[in-house]
Amino acid sequence: MSHVTNINMKIKDLDAMAEGAAPECGLEFLRDQKKFMTYGGVQNACDHAMRLKDHQRGDFELGLVKNGDEYELKGDLWGQTRLLEAVGGPQFNKLKREYTVAVSMRNAPRGFIASRQALPNNRVRLALRKG
Repeated sequence: MSHVTNINMKIKDLDAMAEGAAPECGLEFLRDQKKFMTYGGVQNACDHAMRLKDHQRGDFELGLVKNGDEYELKGDLWGQTRLLEAVGGPQFNKLKREYTVAVSMRNAPRGFIASRQALPNNRVRLALRKG
């Protein structure tokens, strides 16, 4: 039995997720993959998917499902210790943080270059400099 749930995260910038947040969390972004795998090999409909870069047998995938002008994130998290560790726990704190950082860096004002610095306690400092 699948336990697919909506993850409390809305995605509007696919490139920020694909090129920034997903890789920072050790995830592979599968653009245009139309199904994501859950418990028992069940395939669920989606527009894009993500999975651990070092995907192993028994690992499930996450699905991004279009809803208006944004994407909802869905997944079956039952028994997915490795996936939950990669995304920062059941609230997806690391993935949310990395997505926010990636969107912010991509939206740096024209003429500026954004950089990031990792800080203690899983914090990130963003800096802008004239480029």
